[in-house]
Amino acid sequence: MKNYIYYLKTNTNARFHFGEVARESSLSSSSTYAYSDTVWGAILHNAFLLSKEKTIQLVESIHKNQISISSAFFYIEQKEKKVIFLPKPITYNSTLPKSQDLDPKKVKNVEMISKGVWEAGYGAEDWFDEKKCQQLQGGKFICLKEEGEFDSNLKVYSKSVIPKNPISYTENEDNDQKIYYQTDVFLNDNELFSSGYYFLVEDSLDRDISAFLEKCIESIVTFGLGGDKSTGAGQILETKKEDFEWSLKNPQFFSNLSLLIPQDNDYREGYYKMMLRGGQRTGEKSNFSYVHCIADGGVFEKKINGKLVEIGTEKLKNGAPYFAPVNLKNHDL
Repeated sequence: MKNYIYYLKTNTNARFHFGEVARESSLSSSSTYAYSDTVWGAILHNAFLLSKEKTIQLVESIHKNQISISSAFFYIEQKEKKVIFLPKPITYNSTLPKSQDLDPKKVKNVEMISKGVWEAGYGAEDWFDEKKCQQLQGGKFICLKEEGEFDSNLKVYSKSVIPKNPISYTENEDNDQKIYYQTDVFLNDNELFSSGYYFLVEDSLDRDISAFLEKCIESIVTFGLGGDKSTGAGQILETKKEDFEWSLKNPQFFSNLSLLIPQDNDYREGYYKMMLRGGQRTGEKSNFSYVHCIADGGVFEKKINGKLVEIGTEKLKNGAPYFAPVNLKNHDL
């Protein structure tokens, strides 16, 4: 298997919308980063525009476990040095810290830990040790002390919720229209740092399909990522591909860095959180099917097989996982 990382370079204070299942509409709620099904959706959209025949081969490669892609998480860059962040393993939300001085609420508040913290095997007690780690985004992000000189008030991203009034060009239709709310995510940066998204790829594709996949990823620059692109959201300026590797060679566990739709029942032996995806409107009275997925950050003793699920006519939801090795301090499954 070959491993790569793709950095997605954006404009200053770039705006994104990654729709979630919500009671009101897909615009009313947004995840802070692009889940793997959103990344795959962008790639396969571009693939069909380039070659339907090769797209079918690419989908077959997913079925054969020859390709896996993570969600698009955050990175920050300072002085040409990048720090990538990974979703906190879910086990930390259900395990009390060993130290009585550590508030469990602070641990639950953490969303992301850096690759440095991840591979160091630091536990929650270490995250708040100022000699080892530093906090960003109000304690939601944790990175190693040596990974950069960051202000404790640094915000990697911010969210905005704006009320909007629907406009109708048909007489008398406005009476049935209601004010709605749109949630967007903004990547923050200033003269001291910049932020962006990245995702990881692991594949054993043949040269032809691998080159095709790369063209599909590069086309994200043309077609964007996420929703509400017609008003300027989701713009990507450049994709940058680099080799990638994990330093953990004999891990205790594996954590999914992508949405996972289990193929078998062996997932029940792990720690995980379920989330609902799909359901986008396809017509006045029709929607894509909903599907339950295991959210990023699940923890398992072995790599669990995932699968693709059909949620509509020629519409697939990819639940094939990308797994990362992980050692969890003072944790057992």
